[in-house]
Amino acid sequence: MKKSTVNKKTVSCGMQALPSYETSIGAPILKAEHISWTFDNSQGKVLDDLSCSIDSGTFTTILGPNGSGKTTFLKTFLRMLPPEKNTIFLTGKDVLEFNQRDIARIIGAVPQNTATNYTYTVEEMIMMGRYPHINRFSAISSHDRKLVYQAMQKTETLHLRDHGIHEISGGELQRVIIGRALAQEPRILALDEPTNHLDPRHQIAILQLLRQLVKEGISVICVLHDLNSAMQYSDQIILLDKGRIACSGPPEEVLIPRYIKSVYHIESQLIDIGKERPYIILPEM
Repeated sequence: MKKSTVNKKTVSCGMQALPSYETSIGAPILKAEHISWTFDNSQGKVLDDLSCSIDSGTFTTILGPNGSGKTTFLKTFLRMLPPEKNTIFLTGKDVLEFNQRDIARIIGAVPQNTATNYTYTVEEMIMMGRYPHINRFSAISSHDRKLVYQAMQKTETLHLRDHGIHEISGGELQRVIIGRALAQEPRILALDEPTNHLDPRHQIAILQLLRQLVKEGISVICVLHDLNSAMQYSDQIILLDKGRIACSGPPEEVLIPRYIKSVYHIESQLIDIGKERPYIILPEM
């Protein structure tokens, strides 16, 4: 399989190459070359010789059925799983040359599940995002407090600053966790199913926030399940199937019936809803 980049003129698929478009985006900020991963006692590879390139200033969505390797793929970039040498490159440098503190200054992570067995306030939780920038015995500076304030403004959590994190809703908590990641001053925001378990209103609010962050120069890499959310908000889709990239490229050229059927084994239709991109109709189960 060929390595895939969003600024190539073709969509890279295991099945066929389709025409694509050029985008005015920067150089690759993350690059994977021949990643493979097998968990102990696992039958088969979770990731199987996977290669791709993610450009800066884009909203990249990782899609695929359950068990296709989406979260594992994300964790390799975050170095939560140890990659082999010369397989993952962050800002052009082998990720193994970074320590975790260095990575936290570049990538803000929003995990799938966030434990809340604490009594922290919202502001205290977001302040944790400054820890990669604060020396061990240094006090919190006015600059740190300013960045936390700005993170609360962007995530619309400023009015919750003194609330305990157990006193807020699931949608509000998700914005707090994103705020904590933003306080890290990341160049990349990596999120694992950020809209999971949220009602439609909060799902839209989170996705609109991520889209706005991309406009402000942050690269977003997001694992999602909802195909229509991916269609409407993404710049690039990486569609995984059984640990390999089945197809990657612009959403309107990847999320078409033939590739949805190949990966998800369901029929689908595209309809025009008066927007730039179509809506995907899936069968009732």
